[in-house]
Amino acid sequence: MAMLTRALAVASFFFVLGLPSGLASSILFGTYSSLEFNCEAGDLLGYEVKIFPVATGTVAAIQAADGGAGRASIAVVRVDGDGIEFDIPEEGAIFRGQALTSGLVGEIVYKNDIHRKIEIPRRVSYWDRLPSKCPL
Repeated sequence: MAMLTRALAVASFFFVLGLPSGLASSILFGTYSSLEFNCEAGDLLGYEVKIFPVATGTVAAIQAADGGAGRASIAVVRVDGDGIEFDIPEEGAIFRGQALTSGLVGEIVYKNDIHRKIEIPRRVSYWDRLPSKCPL
C-alpha cells in the first residue's frame, strides 16, 4: 500500500508541475530522413537527422547530401515550447521548426539570411533501407 501511495504522489507531482524535460521532449527522439538516390544524375540528395537524448540534454546527428554523402555533424537541439532549433554546421545554417509525429517541418536559415522551407519525414534511416534500384 505504501508503494502505491508513493507512486500516486509522484504522479500527482508531475501532473501539477509538468513532465521532466527529458520525458516532455521524447516525441522529438527518432530518425528523420529525406535522403534519396537520384538514378538519373547519380546523386544522393537530402538530409538525415537523428535526434536522441544525452546526459546533458538533446542532440542531433545531421548529414546533408548534395550530390554525395556529406560529412556528419553533431549539434545541440534547443527546445522552446513547441519549437526546436539546431545548427547545421556543414552548411553554416540553422534549422528552425517543429518535430511532429510525421517528421521535422520548418525552415533552414542560412547565414546570408536565405530561408528555405523544408519537411523531413520521420522514417528509417536511408543507410538502413535497401539500396535504391535504378533501371539499367
